[in-house]
Amino acid sequence: MPLVKSVFCTALLLGASLSLQWPGPGLAQERHEEAETQLISLPAPTGPYPVGVTTWHWIDVSRPDKHSDRPGANREIMVHAWYPASATAADLSPAPYRPLARNDHDIVTKHSVAGPAFADMSSPAPIILLCPGRGVLAEYNTSLAEDLASHGFAVFAFDSPGIGHVIYPDGHEISPSPTYRPSSDLFLGPYEAVDKFFEPAVTLGAGDANFVFNQIVSLNLRDPANRFTGKINTKRIGIYGHSLGGRICGEVAARNRFVKAFAAMEAVPPRSIRREGEIKAPILMMYSSELPEELALPNIEGVIPNRKNDVFIARLEGLGHNSSTDLPLITDNSYQYQARPEEGVRVTRLLLAGFFNATLKNGDFPSADINAEECIRLRIYEGAARR
Repeated sequence: MPLVKSVFCTALLLGASLSLQWPGPGLAQERHEEAETQLISLPAPTGPYPVGVTTWHWIDVSRPDKHSDRPGANREIMVHAWYPASATAADLSPAPYRPLARNDHDIVTKHSVAGPAFADMSSPAPIILLCPGRGVLAEYNTSLAEDLASHGFAVFAFDSPGIGHVIYPDGHEISPSPTYRPSSDLFLGPYEAVDKFFEPAVTLGAGDANFVFNQIVSLNLRDPANRFTGKINTKRIGIYGHSLGGRICGEVAARNRFVKAFAAMEAVPPRSIRREGEIKAPILMMYSSELPEELALPNIEGVIPNRKNDVFIARLEGLGHNSSTDLPLITDNSYQYQARPEEGVRVTRLLLAGFFNATLKNGDFPSADINAEECIRLRIYEGAARR
C-alpha cells in the first residue's frame, strides 16, 4: 500500500476561487459566468437516508507530482465523500456548497451535512468511486453524489492535480494542465489519435484512483474519526466517470477485481480495454443527443463485441455533455441544452441509482421508472458475447 499523509477536513471554510478549462470540440464544455443574485437550491436527494459529507487531503508520498508548483511535492489528492448519515443529520444545516472556495458559489445550497455519524445499516454500504471530467471539480457532481448516498451508497470523488482543478485546505490551488487539453483538430482525425493523446492522463488518473481506493480500504479498517470503520464494503465497488473521468474509470474497472459495475457519461474506456472486453463487470454507457452519433457510437459500441457481461447503452434525448453535473443548475444560462438543468440531473440520477442498485445490491435494471422515461433510449446486450 502506498505511503500516505492524511489530513482530515470537515466543514472547511478557507480556499480560493477558480477558473475552469474544458475539453474542446466534440465534448465541448463552455466557460461559465456565475449567477450573481438568485439563490439556488440543488434538487433534493430522492433516497430514504439523510446525507453526510466530508473531505480529506491525502498525500501519496511515494509519487512525485510534476504538476505541482510546490518544490519537491508529491501527489496531493483532495477526496470528497458523500454517505448515508444517521437520522439526526436531517435536523442539521447543510454544509457550504464548496467549503474550500472562499465566497465562491455561496448562493448555492446543497443538502448534505458536514461530518455526521454514518447511518446504522444492516450491511456495509457499497462504494461508488466517482471520477470527474477534465478541469471539473469533483464538487460539481454534488447533486448526483448526494442522491446516490441517499440510496445507501458511499460515494468517493477525487480531484487529480493536473487533470482537474484542485483547491487545498490552505487555499493553495493547482489549475488543470494544458498538457491534457486536446486541440480543436484532434477529434476530426482518426480516433486512434484521440486514444493515444489521452494515455498519459489515463495513467496519471488511474494511479490517483488506485491510491484513493487503498486509503478507503484503510479507512474502513480504522477511521481516525470513527465514522467509516466497518461501514463500507470494499469488495463491492461501482465506478462512474464523466468525460475524461470515464476513460480513467474504464482503466480502473478493467484492473480491479472488486469493481462490480462501470458507468460512464460521454466517455469510453481506453482502446485495448474496450476492444478486448477487459472489463468483466456490467457496463452502462450514457451519451447525450447533443453528441453526433456518427462520431460517438462507433467507439461507444466498441465495448459490445467482446463483452464479458451485460452492456447497456443509453442515449439521453435533450441532454448535453454537462447535464449530469451541477454546472447547468448553478450557472446563468451558460448551458443551452434542450432539457432543463433539473431534468438533466433527474434523468442521470435515475439511471445511475438504478444501475448501481441492480449491480451492487441485486436490484432490477432497467426498472419500470426507467422504461417509462421517453427521453431515455436504452439498448441492452445481455451476458457475455459469444466467440
